[in-house]
This record gives sequence, structure tokens and C-alpha cells, in this order.
Amino acid sequence: MNLPENQGFFSKSNVIAVVVALFVGLIIGSLVLGVYFNRKFDQLKIQLVEQKNGTQKSGSAANPSSATKEQFIGGTIEKIDGSTLTLNSISEKKIYTIKVTNNTKVTKREFSKDTSPKDTGASLLDLKVKGSVAIGTFENLRDKTEFTADDIFIQLFDNPTSQVTPK
Repeated sequence: MNLPENQGFFSKSNVIAVVVALFVGLIIGSLVLGVYFNRKFDQLKIQLVEQKNGTQKSGSAANPSSATKEQFIGGTIEKIDGSTLTLNSISEKKIYTIKVTNNTKVTKREFSKDTSPKDTGASLLDLKVKGSVAIGTFENLRDKTEFTADDIFIQLFDNPTSQVTPK
């Protein structure tokens, strides 16, 4: 394109500047949209995994960014009083009061030195005083000793002196 150097708005330098600005704008716009949709995609993946695992809290679908990672506290049941457990956590050196609801999922997890852990269905009736458990919750446990259980893993070991917390 042979344009004279000085022809007002359509001078060679102005046309080049406009083309470069459009090109740069296209690149920046693509990057911004890519980051935006990548975050939305990540939130959707989190929701789908939570739904598949049955670990999604009721408020998480409306606000996926409010979902937190499940935390586990392992220990020995000291007392069962109705829907409340008292847990002695040796690793945390604390006593926890745990509320169990109808939404709490209970699973037996059998550990064997020869095979990987095996999970089977269980109920609250399977909980025993002095039994080894791992309690999962989506609550923030920082500075708390009372919380509601989302998951309870009754831990059964070949070697009763070893304990493992689920990941």
C-alpha cells in the first residue's frame, strides 16, 4: 500500500498505529476472556466433583467460591450422647465436641498392610466409644473445638497401633 507520508488522518504512520492498536487490543481482549472463562471452568469443575462425591454444601451451588476444602480430625471417640460425639484428638491435643446430623455420611474404612484402604457403608449405630475415627467437615476449624460433621470414617486397622487420616 503506497500512501504518501502526510495525508492527514490516513497518513502511513496513522494507519500503522491503528492496525497495531487493533492487534494489541485483540490480544489483550483474548487474554482477558481466556482468564475469565478459565476461572468459570474451574468453578464448574469443582461443583461437578463435589456433586459426584456428594460433598457439596447447600450454599455451594449458588456461590462456588464459598466452597472450602474438607478438613479432617482424627482421634478416639470418648463419649456418644445422642447426636453429639466427644472426640479425643491425640495429634491436635484437643477434645472436640462434634454434632452429627442426618446429612452426616458414615463410612467404615478398613486399613490393611497388604492392600489399599477399603470403604464400606456404615451407620451411626456402628460408632463405638474408644473407636478410632476421622471426622470430616467443611467448617473452618481454626480455634474451634465444636463443629458439625459432614463425614465420619470409622477406621479399622490390621495393626491397631497405627492410625491413618483420609486425604
